[in-house]
Amino acid sequence: MAPARGKGSKLKSGLVLVGFLLLPFLGVALVWKDRCKRGELQSVASPSGEFTAQQFRVDCGPSMSVATEVRLSKVKDSKLEDNSTVLVLPSDELLDIKWVDGKTLTIQLPGRQSQVVRYRREWAGVNVGLIGDIVSSVPKDLESMFN
Repeated sequence: MAPARGKGSKLKSGLVLVGFLLLPFLGVALVWKDRCKRGELQSVASPSGEFTAQQFRVDCGPSMSVATEVRLSKVKDSKLEDNSTVLVLPSDELLDIKWVDGKTLTIQLPGRQSQVVRYRREWAGVNVGLIGDIVSSVPKDLESMFN
């Protein structure tokens, strides 16, 4: 029975060593994700002032595609609170973002056909509608970056 405990001990030691060796890579991955530069292109407040839609240009460096991200945020006491990404496109064109009413946002997609990486139709009671044609294929680097 003593050899069995020795094997278990070696296995635990091996797993600890592997975990210790992988820890720096996990740290680099977390830091790398935060290295993306986000520049606000526009901000459009809802008619009630309860929400704001913001468009950002997201640039993660030369090895990644540039993207457009649209976030919805709740506004409380003139400060942005909770938010959620509702649209990601592999493009940095300025979008036509309009509030139809206090709970309905429309976004005009650029060009004749647009690739959509992420789309959320509703958040916090706000319905988000897209105007334009969507194609399904997207750059894989963007798909993994926003998941």
